[in-house]
Amino acid sequence: MTRVSPLECVAISLVALVILCVGALAVAGPEERLAFLLYDDAYYYLGVAGHLAAGDGSTFDGLNPTNGYHPLWCGLLILVMSMTHDPGTAVRLAAALWFLLAASAPLALWWALRRRGAAAGAVSAAALFGLQPFVALGLARPNGLETPLLALLLALFLGLFERAADHRWRLHKPPVVKLFLLWVAVGLALGAVILARLDAGLLAVAAAVLLAWHGLTTWGRAADRRAAVGATLSAVAGLTLGALVVAGPGLAWNDARFGDPLPVSGRVVAMSAAAQRLELGGALSLAHLKRRAGEGLVRLPLRAARTALGETGPGRAVWRSGRAGAALLLLACAGFVAAALRGRRRHGRLSGDALMLLVAYCVLHAGVYLTWLWTGGEARYRLYYFMPEFMLLAAAICAVFGSWLVQRLASTDARTVATALGLFLLTFHLSRGVADTWRLYAAPAGAVAQRHVYGWIDLNLPPDAVLGARDAGKLGFFSGRRVVNLDGLANDQHFLAALRDSTVSDYIAASPIQYLLFDRPWVGKFDPARPWAMPGLPPGTAGGARGVAGAGLAARAVSPGREDLAVTLARLALRPEITLREVPGAPHDWVVYRILRR
Repeated sequence: MTRVSPLECVAISLVALVILCVGALAVAGPEERLAFLLYDDAYYYLGVAGHLAAGDGSTFDGLNPTNGYHPLWCGLLILVMSMTHDPGTAVRLAAALWFLLAASAPLALWWALRRRGAAAGAVSAAALFGLQPFVALGLARPNGLETPLLALLLALFLGLFERAADHRWRLHKPPVVKLFLLWVAVGLALGAVILARLDAGLLAVAAAVLLAWHGLTTWGRAADRRAAVGATLSAVAGLTLGALVVAGPGLAWNDARFGDPLPVSGRVVAMSAAAQRLELGGALSLAHLKRRAGEGLVRLPLRAARTALGETGPGRAVWRSGRAGAALLLLACAGFVAAALRGRRRHGRLSGDALMLLVAYCVLHAGVYLTWLWTGGEARYRLYYFMPEFMLLAAAICAVFGSWLVQRLASTDARTVATALGLFLLTFHLSRGVADTWRLYAAPAGAVAQRHVYGWIDLNLPPDAVLGARDAGKLGFFSGRRVVNLDGLANDQHFLAALRDSTVSDYIAASPIQYLLFDRPWVGKFDPARPWAMPGLPPGTAGGARGVAGAGLAARAVSPGREDLAVTLARLALRPEITLREVPGAPHDWVVYRILRR
C-alpha cells in the first residue's frame, strides 16, 4: 500500500462530509418529511426496540412475540429508544444514527480497497458508492433500515479478510494456534455482518471457500503439503468459530422460540416466492424459468440503472432499451469486474483479495435471490436488497477508471482537478436527487402523531384499543395504540401459519383485535353489511346464504400467503359470532372497521 496523500485524505473526508450534510438537513427538517422518507418497515424496528428498551421483550404490538428483524440494527435502536419517549425525537435520533453509519461506510470501503488498489480507484469507489442518491445507500430517500450498517461491516470484513490472508507464516514451524486465533478474530467480524443482515450467511460460505483455496495454494508447496492442509483447516475452523460465537446465539434463539433460524420476515418473503412458483407451475416449469430470467436478466438490471440515473432522459432511454440494453449492461458489468480483478491480481493472490471475496459473495447472493426469492413485485422499493452488488460495481468501475486516470494524469495538479470535478458532479447529482425526492415529501412543521390517521385515532379510538393493519409500522409507532401487524413481517410463527393456510380471518377472530384499518383501495368493493354479495362470487350466493358464500370465497382464495384482503374480510364478516361495522369519519384514504363479537 502506497502512502496516503493529503489529496486522498481531503477527498475521502469530503465524501463523508457531504453525506453528513445531507443527514443534517434531513434530521433538522420537518418531522413529517423525515418520517415519511423512512420506509414503513423501519418503524417495525423502532417499535420492537421501544418494547425491548422498556423491558417488554421482543414484540412489536405488545401482545405477540416476534423476531421479524435483523438483530444488530435493532440492538442499536434500543439505545435510541431508551433516550426518549417522544416518537418524533426518536425518528430524528434514529435517522441521525443512520446517516452517521452511511457516512462511515464509504470510508470503510476505501480502506478495504486501498491496500491493493490505486488511490484514485479506492477514493472514487467510495465516492460513487456513498454519494449515488438512489441506489446503494439511497441517500435521497433514507430507508431507515440496516443498509448502511451492513455496508459498513461488510467493507470492514472485506479489508480484514484480505489483510489476514496476506499475513506471512513460516510453515516449517506450523503456526496452527496463532493462525486459528487470527481467523477467530476475523470470524467475529463476519458474525457481526451476519447479525446486520442474516442473508450475509452466504458471505460466510464465500469466505470459507476462498480461505480454503488461498490456504492450499499459498501454503501448499510439495514439501509442506501436510502443514498447509493443517494450517488451512485451522484457519477455516477459526473463521467459522468466530462467526458462530457472534451470530450463533441469535440463530439458536430464533429456532428455539419461533421454529426456524430465519426471522419470520424472511420466511414471509420465501413464502411469497414459493407462492409464485406454485402459480407458475413449479420451480422447473417453463413459465417460472421465463419469469426468473425476465426478472433477473432484464427487468432488474434496467430498473437498477434507471433508478441510479433518476428520472432523466438517459434513465428513460435505458428503460426503453429493453432486452438489448439489459444484455449490454450485464456484459459491461462483467467486463468491469474482470478487468478490476485482473488489475488487483498484480498485487497478490485473488484467493485472498477483498474484491474477489465480494465477487464470490455477490454471485451467491444475487444467484439465490434471482433464481429463488426475488418476485419483482416491489422492484424499486426493494433495491436495497442488492446493496452488495452495487458496492461491487462501484469498486470495479472505479478500479478500472482509476487506473486509467493514474496512467494519464502524472501531475498532482491534474489529479487535484480531476478529483474536484468528480466530487462536484457526484455531489450535484446527489443534490438534485435529494431535492426532487424531498419535494415529493414536502410537509408542514409539527408532530406527525397529531395529524393524518394518527391524530384521528387519538381522538376517536379508545386508548386501550387493539388495532390490526397491514403495513403497520408507522401506524403502530405514531398512533399510541397496540397494532397487530397483518402482513407477517413483525408477528410470529402462528400468524405465519395463518398466512400460509389462508386462515387469517380465523386468526383475527381469535385475537384481541378490535379495529381493522386499511388503505381504502385495498378493500375493493367489500361491503361489511353484505359480505356475501361481493362481485365475483358464484351465482346463487346472494341474500343470506352464508354457507354457500363461504364456499365461493374459499374458491377465490389464491395460493398460500397471497389471500386477497377482500376475501379475508368477507370470511371474517361471514362468521356467525362476528359483525364488522365501518367506523364513520375516518380520513378519506383509510377505511376503519370495528369488530363486534357475540
